[in-house]
Amino acid sequence: NPYTGYLVMYPYKDVAFAIAGALCAAMGAQIYLSKGEWANKWYRGVILGIMLAQATIFRHNGILFTGVLLIAVFFITDHKKWLIVLASCIVFMLIIKGPVYRHFDVDTSPAPVMQLVGVPMTVLQHVVAQSPEKLDDEIRDFAYRIAPQEVWEKYDLLGNFCLMRYSGEINEQAIEDEGVASIIEFGINCFEYAPAEAFRALFAVTDVVYGPNITDEGFISYGSWGNEFGLETRVNEKLSAVLTGYYDLILMKGYNFTRQTAFALIMMLASMLAMCRMSVTEDRKLILLCLPVFAYNFGTMLFLFWAESRFFYITYLVCPLVLLMLYGKRQIVYNDRV
Repeated sequence: NPYTGYLVMYPYKDVAFAIAGALCAAMGAQIYLSKGEWANKWYRGVILGIMLAQATIFRHNGILFTGVLLIAVFFITDHKKWLIVLASCIVFMLIIKGPVYRHFDVDTSPAPVMQLVGVPMTVLQHVVAQSPEKLDDEIRDFAYRIAPQEVWEKYDLLGNFCLMRYSGEINEQAIEDEGVASIIEFGINCFEYAPAEAFRALFAVTDVVYGPNITDEGFISYGSWGNEFGLETRVNEKLSAVLTGYYDLILMKGYNFTRQTAFALIMMLASMLAMCRMSVTEDRKLILLCLPVFAYNFGTMLFLFWAESRFFYITYLVCPLVLLMLYGKRQIVYNDRV
């Protein structure tokens, strides 16, 4: 997967989150495939709890993955052992978010509203830029408190509010002051006032999760921001040529879809449908254990400011583990009968 080649060159939190999440999923798979025996040693529950806490901390939306996984583990292991996992997770998070954050003066969420309104702001951006006359006075007033019309038009890149957000030409405080509920309502109203523009923006920002994405809109490139430390990107020309050539070959030859998020989700969903029956209790537990990656992908999709594939890097690491659980289940059933 060329995403791996490009993404792991950076100390991105997405890589740390994906590794922590994959380790949590692997431990969940161990518990399931061993019928709970793996968790018999108390320190393993502590390790799982710590890793769940780390994954939750690395990304503000990581709870979409870890929360569902924690619920799934509750149903596949002894409840006393599950309490060890839960307690370890909570204690570790309190230590990190308490004394450790205070010691290093960590600012955890400088713009809490902005973090939650990615999709409605992306929809609103395109509608304001293309058809402001279709909106009511309340929405226009909100939009023009953020920026004048010419700024909305200047940064009207379909499905991408991120460019405008970091342009330095908007009043972010207007978004914070308006609040999440009002902005979501404005975004919904856009579908009534300008449905064509609103749906175009919606699909453009979210289809990186469920769409074919054969044009590779989630492309990740290398580079570095200007900084006061004098840090700059240096490239190993030979290695870079191999990596870029591999990437271009996949894109050109039409195999690109096989490394997209949607392909991994389809593989997992198809395997769940093929291997599990809702009438069987153990199968329902297995389905629940496979759901965290779906909850994370479609939940995170609702917060997107643009189709940025790095948010979904965890999918590529967890997908093989989910398939292992689904097809490993058949071997367990066979051995039981023997």
